[in-house]
Amino acid sequence: NTNGTIETPKFMDQFNGCPVLKFQVVNEHCNREGSEIVDAIMKVVGIKFKGPGRHVTHSQYVRVNLMDFEHPFLSRVWTGVHVLDATSPLLIESARKRIRENNGSWPSHWFDPDKIRTKLEFHDLIVTIAGISNVSAVTVHAYKR
Repeated sequence: NTNGTIETPKFMDQFNGCPVLKFQVVNEHCNREGSEIVDAIMKVVGIKFKGPGRHVTHSQYVRVNLMDFEHPFLSRVWTGVHVLDATSPLLIESARKRIRENNGSWPSHWFDPDKIRTKLEFHDLIVTIAGISNVSAVTVHAYKR
């Protein structure tokens, strides 16, 4: 860069210096005429196991917010994106607190896959999709854990 400023990766600007969790939903019938899903909605629930130490006493189910949870015309692939920011229920509390103290961004020394994993706190994700079949006009659903 010739003007003396440090360039940051694109996602640093796009997601306020926070990493993202991405996953793809694929329409298995995408090669069939009329197989599109109209007015699709994606919802994600995180499952956390809670209890003292390593002893699990109960499960906690948390809503995981997505950048784009609606799709007007799903024909092939839809990428779900969740920002791991100070409001993410998938992070440990101390990580959320540190992100808030750092003006909403992750500290730069946390940008390592192993370090990121230590900040996560969930056991599983449940992804559901609902919409209307473009060929039959009936409601369709999908569930994946």
